[in-house]
Amino acid sequence: MSSDHRQAGTAAIELVVGVALIMVPMAMIVLSFAPLLEARTFVRLASAEMARAIAITDGDELLAYQAIRDMAENNNIDPARIEVALCGGREGALAGAPRSTCVDTNGLLSRGSYVSVFMRVTVDVIPLFADGFSASTGYEHAELVDQYRSVPQS
Repeated sequence: MSSDHRQAGTAAIELVVGVALIMVPMAMIVLSFAPLLEARTFVRLASAEMARAIAITDGDELLAYQAIRDMAENNNIDPARIEVALCGGREGALAGAPRSTCVDTNGLLSRGSYVSVFMRVTVDVIPLFADGFSASTGYEHAELVDQYRSVPQS
């Protein structure tokens, strides 16, 4: 018997093993990057929008929180998976109440100060399993409060 006859049909087995052991895990790894990149883009935009909203509304954090909740809803991101820290404060869930850490004792933003927002989002990157594998991405944005703007004094 020649060696050609002993190896007949092994290509089909090698194909199945190759696809199962190499191609499927590689496809899962490649496809898992999309949700993480989407969350990273969301975090960058949302933290910038939140800082800007607080800076131009003179510290109205309720409006900024609502805008970010709307952005999260539009991007199919659960607001409970978003954590926010304002002006160097402690991180807390977006679903919680705003913590006024950016305003001064009068309840206003100081001219020339910075409003900084750190935001973190946790997403499931491989949702095929019961618990899934999750990863988080964060970003911090600082917005300058205009020094020359006219703000009504209370």
